Amino acid sequence: MKDFKNDFIFKYEDTGKNMLAYNDEMEHFMLTDYKGVTQEVTEKYGCCLVPSTYSLGISEEYFNLITDESSKHAKFIE
Repeated sequence: MKDFKNDFIFKYEDTGKNMLAYNDEMEHFMLTDYKGVTQEVTEKYGCCLVPSTYSLGISEEYFNLITDESSKHAKFIE
């Protein structure tokens, strides 16, 4: 748990996390599959999974809530 801190980096090699990437303006290309079959891809739109790393972070608003900064801004209606 000590590693779970702000700006901690999760590497793809450790997590296997993928990111979905969209392409709205694909150019035509030739694709060869794992069996060696080649075909022209002409779709205009597509998506793919790409390896990704990510880092932990907290928003300024959340940081203020979990620190003493929140009491400076608290307003109570009686």
